[in-house]
Amino acid sequence: MARNASGAYTLPAGNPVVTGTIITSTWGNTTMSDVATEMTDSLSRTGKGGMLAPIKTLNGTVTNPAYTFTNFPTSGLYIAGAGDVRMAVTGVDRMQWLATGAVVTGNVTATTFIGALTGNVTGNVTGDVTGNVTGNVTGNATGLSATLAVTSGGTGVTSKTGTGSVVLSAAPTFTGTVGFSVISATGDITSNTSDDRLKDKLGNIENALDKVCTLNGFTYTHNSLAQSMGLSGKEEVGVSAQEIDLVLPQAIAPAPINPKYMTVRYEKIVPLLIEAIKELNLRVETLEK
Repeated sequence: MARNASGAYTLPAGNPVVTGTIITSTWGNTTMSDVATEMTDSLSRTGKGGMLAPIKTLNGTVTNPAYTFTNFPTSGLYIAGAGDVRMAVTGVDRMQWLATGAVVTGNVTATTFIGALTGNVTGNVTGDVTGNVTGNVTGNATGLSATLAVTSGGTGVTSKTGTGSVVLSAAPTFTGTVGFSVISATGDITSNTSDDRLKDKLGNIENALDKVCTLNGFTYTHNSLAQSMGLSGKEEVGVSAQEIDLVLPQAIAPAPINPKYMTVRYEKIVPLLIEAIKELNLRVETLEK
């Protein structure tokens, strides 16, 4: 007799044997053949052979998974409902497969991740991220190619190329320090404030002309050390940060490429030039009298 749809096995006719039964080859061989067939159809505990049809089991629960392990009975696979398959680890859901995708609770380490990721990501992401990122991104982004939402509205910040050039397609607000190797703008770049109502003046810059005369404007190229840090070797024009620091230290800032070096905030030199021109004009007017 074969197993029924529920898997229950029924002994062949004549079994179990009762007192007085005459054991014949026909009866015995039929019984043994039937038992042998059902044993062959059973799953070997030592892995001999393989299943020829899908394995069906109970649904299980998070603390008692359907497919589990001898030494770890609260870890394994179970189904919580239609289209909701889960993996439990020590009685806690860690992975959930749905018709719409997958949900992971805890840390994720993967060689390749494809699809939408909803939730917080804490730690380093190594590799390419293709798709939309909603939320805060803290850390360094290399080779960025995406659209980032910003708090001030608009469409955000869109990467123009894969080399790091960025187009600000809205009016984003950045808090803190934002570093770019090159900034190209088709509109105005506005920063800080110049309103007298927000200032306590300390006085005009004195001896401005003499200070300007200590400065030098020159052409130059970045040396091998600067180029090793990623700066261009093309010819540039500029001033010396060391010279500016002696006469107008307010115009000096740490260099973005390495804070142990100095850079010049060129817009801060304008007030010095204004006062120098006024002093020079005064001298000219005096000579003309």
